[in-house]
Amino acid sequence: MGPTERLMQEHEVIVKGLAVLRRMADRLARGAPVAPEAAAGLLDFFVGFADQQHHLKEETLLFPALVEAGLPAQGGPVGVMLHEHEIGRALLARLRKAVPDLDKPGPARGDFVDAAMNYCVLLGDHIDKENGILFRLADQALSREQVRRLEDEFERLEEGGRERREQHARALDELERTFAIPAG
Repeated sequence: MGPTERLMQEHEVIVKGLAVLRRMADRLARGAPVAPEAAAGLLDFFVGFADQQHHLKEETLLFPALVEAGLPAQGGPVGVMLHEHEIGRALLARLRKAVPDLDKPGPARGDFVDAAMNYCVLLGDHIDKENGILFRLADQALSREQVRRLEDEFERLEEGGRERREQHARALDELERTFAIPAG
């Protein structure tokens, strides 16, 4: 499997997490409770999997390879993606700040809902741009040697984080069950 295919598979997992985050935010917006521990667990998934594993591959491996292949580092698709990663990190920090007070009266619930919805929109659009534009550019621009090198480097990173990835997957599955949309 090529590097962009791997990243697209990871996007599918992240989209599942976004659906859970959206349901959490919807519950809070309706005044229903969300346990701070559940919200913290979901944020651990976004930080640990989406940012520290997935975005790490993009930022340290794919994006530099694209720049090496001739795409501009600033102002083009690579620069846009990096900027959006930073916005996402800022939204995750806002979410983390709100989590401890989700079960108390005060502004934390509204802050969480606002940051969650912004994060869902940002990351959803970001994934669409990567899947529909950036990864297609990558498939065209990268040489066979660059692709082989990326595959090897992705494999090395994935091997080192396999147990952690499996923990994130189990935690996300549990949160999906907890925050499932009831059958109508």
